Amino acid sequence: MRFGMSTADSRTAYKRERENEIQSRLAGAFEEMQAKRVRELASKAQEAHARGEYDAALEAVTTLLALQPADSLGKALEGVCLRDKAAQLERDGDLAPAAVMFGQALLRAPGDSAAANGLQRCRAASDERAARSAKIRESFAKALEAYTADDLPTARRGFREVLELEPQDQETRAMLGRIERTIRRREDQLIAQAERLGQAGLFDDAQTLLTQARALDPAADGLTHAVAALAQMRQAAASRTVADPTRAPTASGRANRPPALTERERAEIAQLYSRGMAALQAGRSDEAIQYLELVRSRDAANRQAAQVLNREYLTRGLEAFSSGRLNDAVGWWEKALAADPGDPRTRAYLARAQEYIAHAAAIAGQ
Repeated sequence: MRFGMSTADSRTAYKRERENEIQSRLAGAFEEMQAKRVRELASKAQEAHARGEYDAALEAVTTLLALQPADSLGKALEGVCLRDKAAQLERDGDLAPAAVMFGQALLRAPGDSAAANGLQRCRAASDERAARSAKIRESFAKALEAYTADDLPTARRGFREVLELEPQDQETRAMLGRIERTIRRREDQLIAQAERLGQAGLFDDAQTLLTQARALDPAADGLTHAVAALAQMRQAAASRTVADPTRAPTASGRANRPPALTERERAEIAQLYSRGMAALQAGRSDEAIQYLELVRSRDAANRQAAQVLNREYLTRGLEAFSSGRLNDAVGWWEKALAADPGDPRTRAYLARAQEYIAHAAAIAGQ
């Protein structure tokens, strides 16, 4: 017992120290797991590339970079995979997509002379095959550059302009169709995620995603409905606040001042939390999550439970993402954000997941 502390205070202090130790170990385990997943994905990408399976290699490396954007090996692998996939497309006569991929490879590795030469070859061969005029060649090149930079609205406008000038340009028509499909898929992802975040009370995050969807296409299917639904959810939250001022929402939609808990409720919640942490320490993570979610349902302001749940949801999202179950990963990370809206790592994971899901789909040309 520490000098000057009562037995109860000493027990409380010891319990707090133990919980902090557990939290520290969990954080370390999470970092180790992420590093392991990155190494596994790098090996998977290298092996697929060596077999000439460039789509599989790109899928692995884009997943790797979503988890660790600054990974130097991952960035180098991405450039090589893009260049070699572009060369494969060029050999198959798919010149415009090949030019886009050579351009993307150059963005990753500006000094790659093979990618630079490939880009020039594909552009020239595409122009020659379509017998484009100088004006159309310029417009086509600008549209390709926009697509390479992932500026889809500009690329769509550019290819539409080419078709207005030369309606028989089949390569341009094919590229436009590819861009339209990519835009629709990306809009659907953004709108669906915005709806889920709105239902979780994360209204500002949902609005950000809807703004991104609007930038892609103001007339996107489902966008008007999603905007109206989000406005209704905001209004419903505001109405609940008027009825119960203790529920006043923050920018994320969470309550600032939850109702005061009785001593009995605090004791019950503390017991649930202790059981959850004991289950977690014993490796029973499903059971731990159930206990901690009960804690959050009864005490939404419980930071300890929120932080542990956030880390557990992040871990499950990491496992799903590195296994290729991208939508499952996004779902887990959305739950992590709802548990701890202020966690910057969760926001970064979600943003990178959306970016790389879209990037991988664009590369695959689906």
